[in-house]
Amino acid sequence: MKDLIPIRVLISFIFYLIAIIGFNFIPASIYQYIENNKITFLLTIFLGLITFSIPFLWNAYQKFLSKTELLKEESINGIINKVYYENGIIYFDIFIQYLLGIMLIFGLFINIILPLNFSLIILFFFLLYLFFLPQTFKAIDNQSWEDLKDILQKQKLDFSDEKTIYTQLWIMDDSEILKKYKMNKEKIFNYFIKAIRTRSEDECFELILIYNNNIDKRTIDYIFMTSNLRQLLDLYFYYFTDKSQITARRPSIKASLLTILRLVLLKHPSELHLMLFGEIDKHIESHKQNKDYLNSLFSLIFQQFIFSDKEDKNEYIIKDFFPLEWLLTLNNFQKNKEIFTAIFIIYRKWASRRISSNYVKRDSYLELINMQLFPDCEPITWGMIFLLSLINPENINDVRFIIEELSQKIGGLGITISMWESELPDDYEAQIFKAKQSTFRLAQEVFQPRLSISHLTSLINNLNELEKEYKKKPNAELLNRMDKYIKLVSEMIAFYKSNK
Repeated sequence: MKDLIPIRVLISFIFYLIAIIGFNFIPASIYQYIENNKITFLLTIFLGLITFSIPFLWNAYQKFLSKTELLKEESINGIINKVYYENGIIYFDIFIQYLLGIMLIFGLFINIILPLNFSLIILFFFLLYLFFLPQTFKAIDNQSWEDLKDILQKQKLDFSDEKTIYTQLWIMDDSEILKKYKMNKEKIFNYFIKAIRTRSEDECFELILIYNNNIDKRTIDYIFMTSNLRQLLDLYFYYFTDKSQITARRPSIKASLLTILRLVLLKHPSELHLMLFGEIDKHIESHKQNKDYLNSLFSLIFQQFIFSDKEDKNEYIIKDFFPLEWLLTLNNFQKNKEIFTAIFIIYRKWASRRISSNYVKRDSYLELINMQLFPDCEPITWGMIFLLSLINPENINDVRFIIEELSQKIGGLGITISMWESELPDDYEAQIFKAKQSTFRLAQEVFQPRLSISHLTSLINNLNELEKEYKKKPNAELLNRMDKYIKLVSEMIAFYKSNK
């Protein structure tokens, strides 16, 4: 307590030196008189000092007692006063009540049996203590007071008080919190997340529910701070994976945290996408061994940015902002298989649903996502192979469905993009060949065993059967599609045999 070291220390030290020196110059007759009447002399002084200090001590104590009326308020100010009162009583007991009591007992019962020189020195220190008493109380008063920031930072509140504080904070707009309590909203959320981690699941759920019930009043920008976003992700991971104290509240807690994360993704300004995805990527890298967790988090991200209804705003999210480790390439499959697998499963479910739906004849958005998510693949080839992965290659009716229906939905964008170029590069054919080889290698890894050599052999047999059927009733369009698929499957069989 730095307030206990004022300039009075220097003054008192000077007085102390004067007193010590003065003891050596006391006339012998006076010293002898004091020596003969030491008990009466010392007791009289001590009792006089005690009598003098009682009104001051009582008034000081009354200042703390006056706060008891405010403690009944179930409000933030009531809790602040409660903390002030509790701190004040502790400091008052230590630095005034107990210390003064010890000094009085020593002065009244022990000091009188000590040699006079020691007794006078002890008396001087008692006088010095009383001299500092107003300053001591002032220091106690200052030290006892804590503002809302200090209280939240120390996290020593009862749950009922903590719940009251956050209930009253979150019902206010962010600007109102800043104006009323002069608190940085980023810090408040930081304290809030830390408080949740220290509570039981029932208490945690209550705190999160308070936040979510008032989530429309949040600007959310404070969560974009790296530390807050990291804490929020860590908290979600904790409740997703922790198995030590699972309660009936766990699913609700996870759902509530997902609501906050979803809002963060929704309201995240586009200029901060790189920071957002970079921070999530760091978090994922630390927890990539947990497949269920990866699936949950990536499902949220893709649902918000790729699979949402705002396709026109999401077209180039992958290309411009996704970490390279999230792209579905053969290199990532080999080096980050956990992340690759989680994203690929989510993509495949989404793409399959889009293809099986009938609301579009040609899905250009799916083709665009394919080009960005599979940058090393040739778009047309990948689209055709993906369609083949959705069917049973040994069932001729499934093969017929691909040729007659699904083949129109995906795979044409590669041609369209090629036609944008006024002049194709000299090595265009070499680039296409390289891209197709990359596509085959990736397909060989991710579509096993559905597109194994044996299945591809059955597939090409069915394609040949269908080709004979179509030739009986000539249809140029169907025969053209058939030729493309026969050529593709033949190339895949040859590639797979050469890369066993």
